[in-house]
Amino acid sequence: MPKILARIFFIVFLALLFSSGITAQEPEPSVVKLDGGPGGYRLLRGGEEYFIRGVGGHGYLDVLAKSGGNSFRTWSADHADRRLDDAQKHGLTVTLGYWMGHERHGFDYTDPVRLAKQREEVRAMVERYKNHPALLIWALGNEVELQCKNEDAVWRQVNELAELVHELDPNHPVMAVVAEISEAKVKKLHELCPAVDIIGINAYGGGASVGQRWRQHGATKPYILTEFGPVGHWETAKTPGGAAIESSSTEKAKIYARTYQSAVTAEQGKYCLGSYAFLWGHKMEGTPTWFGILLPDGSRLAAAEALEIAWKGKLDSDTNRVPVVEPLVVAKKSGIKRTETVDAKAEANDPDGDMLVWQWTLIAEVGYSVGGDAQAVAPEFPDAIVEGQGTPSVTVKLPGGGIYRLYAYVRDGRNGAAYASEILQAEGDPPVSQKRRFPAWSMPTMSRLTGFLPATWATRKRSRSIQPTNRIPIRVRPV
Repeated sequence: MPKILARIFFIVFLALLFSSGITAQEPEPSVVKLDGGPGGYRLLRGGEEYFIRGVGGHGYLDVLAKSGGNSFRTWSADHADRRLDDAQKHGLTVTLGYWMGHERHGFDYTDPVRLAKQREEVRAMVERYKNHPALLIWALGNEVELQCKNEDAVWRQVNELAELVHELDPNHPVMAVVAEISEAKVKKLHELCPAVDIIGINAYGGGASVGQRWRQHGATKPYILTEFGPVGHWETAKTPGGAAIESSSTEKAKIYARTYQSAVTAEQGKYCLGSYAFLWGHKMEGTPTWFGILLPDGSRLAAAEALEIAWKGKLDSDTNRVPVVEPLVVAKKSGIKRTETVDAKAEANDPDGDMLVWQWTLIAEVGYSVGGDAQAVAPEFPDAIVEGQGTPSVTVKLPGGGIYRLYAYVRDGRNGAAYASEILQAEGDPPVSQKRRFPAWSMPTMSRLTGFLPATWATRKRSRSIQPTNRIPIRVRPV
């Protein structure tokens, strides 16, 4: 009898609970506001100051949160439900991007039909996601002004979209993201985009001076450093053959740290609201490693370590220190004949004393895209490492004429890694065939880890045949 009575009381209790309309509460929508004014801006989330410690890309969010990151940025709203839910699960926020059309991809900013389509896409995006608790900021476009002949029309469209977002959602700021800054660009943004609250600035070689230049150019809006990292391939020194010289992962980390200190930390409470380091993941842009903070297997590079220090002030006691690698020493870099072999040597140490494992790779030089546009993966030549694979010293035989990159990767067995590379140029004709061995750097994988592959790219033709070249197309990213 007592058991029967207990069941009856339990059933009655449930009936009363549901009949009273009491249900599990959904998380409250976020409310994000700008506070202050020129020279004294803050971002408030739920009434509390929120300084962005973020990255571009959405993979390995557990590592991001443990490292002290609190936000990530997307370039489009593709899979936004999943991105926002994942962020909420890890205690992170999202600057949600809308991928605006680029003139260099065929978009026409004088076409009313296309402009209306963008407007309706933005409307649908905002109405769908404006109440998600992980939403932080709306970001309209990414470097839309690059190679643009009708820039004023672009900024007017950005402003119209920003007005629409504010009309639909008064609880989240709107940002426009640009490639670097010049005085003329800053003036245009302030003149033609009054509805835009924040300017997102993507800056690499000039990243450390962004705050200083922002003030010098007469800006009054706040900024977020929406991309920063190593010196870009369009900015760095070149070999006589035109190949951009890439720094080691150890040297790149110093640039991340220097830029963060100068353009983010030093500008907090003035004009800067935080930053998004590029790229929490990996992608093929010029090389497979130029901008990645992680390797394809998730191994942390020195840049990830530098960001943890920037975000937390120090490394946690249980954080694995990544290896420190020196520049490669190569016996001969150019004028290499087909019959010749070249000796190369690497050197690294591990701060924790972990045993290091080496892997060498030779890939073809494939040139460079504009504004981060999609590139096919670089062909690899595994047979080129004729002696010493797995050790710090190797002998290499190039497969034919052209420009190549030799990489030395070193891992500590505890999810820490480093790399250094060198450019080699051989005489003669290029090899007839090239075997692709970088499936981990494929564009679908890159999109999965970083969110940096807008749907509009999926239909663009990819190169089916890539040859190493003696004439590298060097493209400059304008400001």
